Amino acid sequence: MSFADIMAADAAFVSADVMGEPIVYTPCGAAPLNLTCVVKRDAPTAVAGTNPARFAPSIEICIPQGVGVTKIDKDGDRITVAEREGGTPTPHLIAEVVSADQGAWLLRLR
Repeated sequence: MSFADIMAADAAFVSADVMGEPIVYTPCGAAPLNLTCVVKRDAPTAVAGTNPARFAPSIEICIPQGVGVTKIDKDGDRITVAEREGGTPTPHLIAEVVSADQGAWLLRLR
């Protein structure tokens, strides 16, 4: 079962309309897109090789297919989102495309 099938069966599962918040997706060399996406924030994680330890935010974004994002360039695209809910949005690079299917992209930011 694809992510699109899951969303069709239970749209509230990851509905940006219900659980989303505004982000700005800026593709490399293109105009920014204002989107509403589901944002998952975990506790900050230690950055490997830093002494003393430096911590970075742990953020994942779920971008539904069909909202204007046609491809992901993890080395050039930027996503502007707050590190904490209600905080000031700041630009982040895409660290990893966790998953991608017909329903959505799940992106881990750095």
